[in-house]
This record gives sequence, C-alpha cells and structure tokens, in this order.
Amino acid sequence: MKVILTENLYKVGEAGGIVEVKDGFARNYLLPQGKAVKADKGNMMRIEAIKKRAEEARLRLLSELKESASVLEGKTLEFEMNSDKDGKLYGSVSDVEIIAKIKDVFGLEIKRRMVELPERIKNVGEFQVILHFGPEVAVNINVLVKNSELEALKPVEETKEQTEASTEEEA
Repeated sequence: MKVILTENLYKVGEAGGIVEVKDGFARNYLLPQGKAVKADKGNMMRIEAIKKRAEEARLRLLSELKESASVLEGKTLEFEMNSDKDGKLYGSVSDVEIIAKIKDVFGLEIKRRMVELPERIKNVGEFQVILHFGPEVAVNINVLVKNSELEALKPVEETKEQTEASTEEEA
C-alpha cells in the first residue's frame, strides 16, 4: 500500500514522502496512529502542507533535544565499585547503570538505545560514552569508575607507613 508519511519515521522514510509499506503495517499502525495517510489524489495535493508541518515539528524537537544534550555535554559520571587489586570489577557498569545515574544526578530520562557503549565497563578507569539524542544530536560524557575498597584502604596504608617511619626515627 502506498502512503504519505506525516512525520519522520526511523527506517521507513521522511515526512511528506510517499512510501510503499505492507498493508497490515499501514492499516494497523501508520494510519490509526496518524503517522501516515493514504496516497490518494486528495492527499497528494496536501503533500507540501504535510512537509511544512513535519519540518516545524522536527525543528521544535531538535531544539528540545539540543537543550537536553547541552546539560550533559562534557559531564562526568562517577561510579564506586568493588574490584580486585588489578582493577577488574566484580560487577560491571552497563547502559542501565549509566541511565539510572543520569536520572539521579541530572533528572533526565534517557532510553537504552540512546547510549552507545561498545561493551560493559569491567575495569576501573575513565571511559568515554556517547549519548545519541537524535540523528543530529550526540554528546560525549565521561564515566569514571573508582574502586571503593582501595579508596577506603589508602588512608590505613598511609598511616601504617607513617607509623613505621616514626618508629624508625625514634630508634
């Protein structure tokens, strides 16, 4: 069935475009949701109006996405996790943890498909993560993973060294 899209649809087409889709997809999803109209004579004359409305909606959405993205640009998310002495985490930091941290710290709702994380983070260190807010809007954030056990042990080790140094000086 040929339809005219009323909005941009991922992997289907752009607003105002005439596309051939399966009848069931058009009948059950596109037409009832208002995402497309049948490509008949009357609607063919309205293509320009559809394109104009879609472009205005796209620009409005793009501005909202850029505003949300600017909040996160260059920010660092810190995670304290347990790891062994070599820095290998007992767990991992995945896109789910990153999404939860962004919601807690910045109050932004991020979807899993927006997070570009090649694989789960399984070591202590600093990592770059890309968030895709749309085809034209992406930001880089830093993810810093610290070892919570080693951070807690450092002061104890330092005090032992200081105690040993002071006993050597006294002797």
